[in-house]
Amino acid sequence: MYGYQKGDELLKTVSTSLKYNFRLSDIYRIGGDEFVVICEDIDRDLFERKTSKSKKSIEETEFTASFGLVYKESTNDLEGSVEEASFLMKKNKEKFRETHPEIYLDKYRVKQVVK
Repeated sequence: MYGYQKGDELLKTVSTSLKYNFRLSDIYRIGGDEFVVICEDIDRDLFERKTSKSKKSIEETEFTASFGLVYKESTNDLEGSVEEASFLMKKNKEKFRETHPEIYLDKYRVKQVVK
């Protein structure tokens, strides 16, 4: 919606917030604007503190980001955990859009046809 330059700035903002709060070896970019952080051997309290700091650092910018957070003591289903986090992220994004409609422009909806 805002062009490639703003998109690049957003990616840099998100990646910077993640790298200051997590080890680089734990951060993976899995899509255009989607990142996954997989931390082994981290307790819930530290996980929550790190994710909270990351969220707050983004909130201090002009950008918004949606998070889908999943904490598990252990798992043999990494793909399922990523899918769960992705689902939660999408729900949080929808909730944010519903509560902040003024931020989003529906650029595909035709408001008026002029002849």
